[in-house]
Amino acid sequence: TLLSQDEVLIKQGNTTVKLDDLDSYVYLLPQDKRSGFVTDKQLIEKNLITMLNMNIIYDYIIQNDLDEEPMFNSVAELVNEKELDLDDGFYNQLGLEQKAVNSNVRQFIIKQEYYARLLEYLRLELMAGKVNALAKEYFLVNSTQWTVPEQRSLSMIQINKDSEYFDAVEQVYAEIAKDPEAENFAAMALKYSDDPTVELNQGNLSFFKKRDLKLPFKDEVFKAEVGLIPSLFKYKEKYYIVRINEIKPEVKPVYSEYEEQIKEQLVGELVDVQFQNIINTQANSEIEVNPELMAHVFERYKVFTEE
Repeated sequence: TLLSQDEVLIKQGNTTVKLDDLDSYVYLLPQDKRSGFVTDKQLIEKNLITMLNMNIIYDYIIQNDLDEEPMFNSVAELVNEKELDLDDGFYNQLGLEQKAVNSNVRQFIIKQEYYARLLEYLRLELMAGKVNALAKEYFLVNSTQWTVPEQRSLSMIQINKDSEYFDAVEQVYAEIAKDPEAENFAAMALKYSDDPTVELNQGNLSFFKKRDLKLPFKDEVFKAEVGLIPSLFKYKEKYYIVRINEIKPEVKPVYSEYEEQIKEQLVGELVDVQFQNIINTQANSEIEVNPELMAHVFERYKVFTEE
């Protein structure tokens, strides 16, 4: 081939994707995938944008000396020590020198690894730094989502309009009030209640959160003390006599119990934003494509589709 490996396919701002990037990407594809890739212009163009983003990240790491950080400083050595199973057919078909292919492919792998490792690097940096203050603020603002609301164990006697006790409900209440303890209330429920579940539960409906009690007098129920509520309630032509058996108070969340969960959530969100912001450093510049070189590339890759 007469094409130089340094020729630029696309450019955005100060970042470029050269022919050696695309060749390296194609080289790293399984041989049975190459022909399908090189004949799909849209797929090639899409992957060129991915390579452009990869190179933006690589430039960012180099320009900010992050390649000296422990997360990155061993990558080049590891990649260069790795044995590449060089595909003779690839560089012969494209008229490339084996040594050049080897060097370019290793550099491409280094850039791929930097790209992947930056996400973890940003995550660790955030975990060690400003996420602590952000997590505490998030907890204070959103603590209600972890708050366990007050719960009340309720026993209830329901007297329907067609009950023989409907018009004598005050006398029924007075009878219960003489001995308002739970055991007697259960016996009175079996005697008077029209609730279809009374035979199973003796009027004990177990625990309710306020939001789950679908009756219009729930405010009164959740203000009352343990014991028989000193009021009769009427709703939809039914009377209700209610006893509070037990109150489980509201449980406020403790920051230490949710700290790691909040940090992981915030870090995940912040890392994505920060990573995209790095890529967007070149976003003010238009993506420039070299159409003549692109045409040559498509023609050049036809060797992989020939029998």
